[in-house]
Amino acid sequence: MTQRPKLMWVALVAALCGLSGCAATGGLFSGWGAPDEVEVREVRRALACGSITETVLLTLFDGPTAYAQWEAQRGAQLYGDAVLPAGQYLLVEMGRRGFAGYGMAVSRVARRKGDTLILRATFIEPRAGAEPSGEAVSPCSLIRLPDMAIDRVELVDEQGDRRATLKLVPKT
Repeated sequence: MTQRPKLMWVALVAALCGLSGCAATGGLFSGWGAPDEVEVREVRRALACGSITETVLLTLFDGPTAYAQWEAQRGAQLYGDAVLPAGQYLLVEMGRRGFAGYGMAVSRVARRKGDTLILRATFIEPRAGAEPSGEAVSPCSLIRLPDMAIDRVELVDEQGDRRATLKLVPKT
């Protein structure tokens, strides 16, 4: 085989891998239409957030002052970072549960798909048949959102089922 046909063969294989999404190259089209990963960070959490319903809720705060007002009104105290820098925060509430054994963990890896930010959380529940014990809980997490324009936040569980959606109201 001469040098020229060998180079053409290598170029052809590289082009096919690039167009087909070959794992070796990452693929030219492999990311098209796929949501972009972004990082969010849990900055505070608590097992007693004072939730009054069993519904999973999402609440957006424009900054630390708005969050502090909510915390004072609710009588809740979340633990974590002592100082919250400027930025948007999202409170994720699991909802009120009648006894201990419930919790949740929000993944730091979120996805952005268009103007929607999709958060993933693992919901922890007592095993089936467990005897109820302990006080009522209402787990929640305060999440620092990335600085980006979004119109909607969705929370999905470990199976991919949507647990909550928050449509953001544009500022005028």
